[in-house]
Amino acid sequence: MTEEKVRHLTPVGRLIHESLFEKDQYTTDKGKDGDPAYKIEVAFDRDDVEGEGTLEDALIDAVVAEWGEAAEQQFLDGKIRSCLIDGDELKARREEKGKSGDAYSGKMVMRASTKFNKHGMDAPGGVQVYDEDVQEIGPATRDQIYPGCHVQLGVVFSCYDVQGKGVKAYLIAVQKTGDGDKLVSQADHSTLFKAAPRSEGDRVRRSRGRG
Repeated sequence: MTEEKVRHLTPVGRLIHESLFEKDQYTTDKGKDGDPAYKIEVAFDRDDVEGEGTLEDALIDAVVAEWGEAAEQQFLDGKIRSCLIDGDELKARREEKGKSGDAYSGKMVMRASTKFNKHGMDAPGGVQVYDEDVQEIGPATRDQIYPGCHVQLGVVFSCYDVQGKGVKAYLIAVQKTGDGDKLVSQADHSTLFKAAPRSEGDRVRRSRGRG
């Protein structure tokens, strides 16, 4: 298998899920653990990724380079799996499981991953993540990255033929381009608690400390 080395910059999309600072490991329906990897899922407007001069064109170029001219129609007919997925299909799958799929509605969704960290090693450390000013976002400032913010990706497309042909997006780097409505908000649970009672000795010590 030959690997496409051309780097591609995606348009700006909405972050849905990410594991950019620690690897994610999924479990298959048969209970088998998958390979741990850094991952991201982003929803794009269809017009930004479909048509001439878009990511769809870049994917077609990749499959044609790998399997010849006939691969273009196979790709367009859905016979070659794409890393760009119809968001309405994902929405329907989630709703079948009783989950909300509104973030996918009317969108095209890209899933990209890599096992390599920002130093090019199969190791902990996270991938390259940057803010609007192309300053690095690391573990200490990772709260800048959240489901709902706007990002663009650096990716490399690679073709495979394992239980069918497909094109995978290998993740190179991520840039946050702006804030957006959060898909998940953390509820304030402070109302569950009340102030802990103070012992008499503690109150005396605190009173002496004020003197």
